[in-house]
Amino acid sequence: MTTDRLPGGKPGLILYTMHDLVRACGLSLTAAALTAVAGCGGGSFSSAPSDGGTEGGAGEASADTGADGAVGDASSHWCAGRPERFCEDFDEETDITAFLSTWTTNQQTNGSFSFDTTSTVPSPPNALHVSGTSGAEVTVAKALSLPPAEKKVSLSFELRINQSENITGLSAAGFAAILYGKDLTGGYVALAIGNGPMLEAVGASPTDAGAGSAIPAVEGANSGTFPAPAVWAGRYTLEIDYTMMPPCAQVYDGTGAALLSKCMALPASLASPGTFAIVLGDYSGGVDTNTGTVDLEFDNVTFDASY
Repeated sequence: MTTDRLPGGKPGLILYTMHDLVRACGLSLTAAALTAVAGCGGGSFSSAPSDGGTEGGAGEASADTGADGAVGDASSHWCAGRPERFCEDFDEETDITAFLSTWTTNQQTNGSFSFDTTSTVPSPPNALHVSGTSGAEVTVAKALSLPPAEKKVSLSFELRINQSENITGLSAAGFAAILYGKDLTGGYVALAIGNGPMLEAVGASPTDAGAGSAIPAVEGANSGTFPAPAVWAGRYTLEIDYTMMPPCAQVYDGTGAALLSKCMALPASLASPGTFAIVLGDYSGGVDTNTGTVDLEFDNVTFDASY
């Protein structure tokens, strides 16, 4: 397995190559639950180009209310007036089933989604709560249509990790990803929780062509400490930069610090922008039977592209 841990073994960021990911972590699974492509519902989406860049991740949309169970005035929601191209604050619905129906696809195997409605959520009334046990496949995916030739794309969100237990060395729980195309088979760059616990940056080419086509590992930065449990840890961002040569990915933690000491170079199959989807949840897999128990939350999710 190709990995780079933080100096001194501190809980932080680790990167798996695509080959390691497929063989050991089982995250590039068949995408039966992520193959549908639908119009953008739920959170707000805009495909109009913007002039702004993506910094620690994001760029152009305003929230709208869902068709079912709309909550209050949309103008009072966190997403209202935001500049990002897609924004979801989970506040347009009162019912989790109604919310899930506004995204493209969802699945809840060995776990479930719910709303956190406590007063501690970053933007009341709701945050998205996901809880999964061993072998969890609990995901919600949104297909996004953008003009071609993006210079940067980024997925950002407020993150809270309540529990991450019994994740062994050959298993992982993916929780946020940018997918190329409709589903996982098109390749992706993702964040995951691994043994330690540790945050992991993972990537996969469209097919498992072996280690030769893997995303190369890079050294983790000292700032990449694991979020404190049961605390909203700030805004995390997964960014892909196509202006670099070669194009590459970077991860930013809740303080805005880059977690990779250098941008993670993408393989040729992921080096061109195109149609994307985003995925949130708990998708666990690996060689070991016990892939752990994960409980985490998201709020104020944005996806942006600059041109």
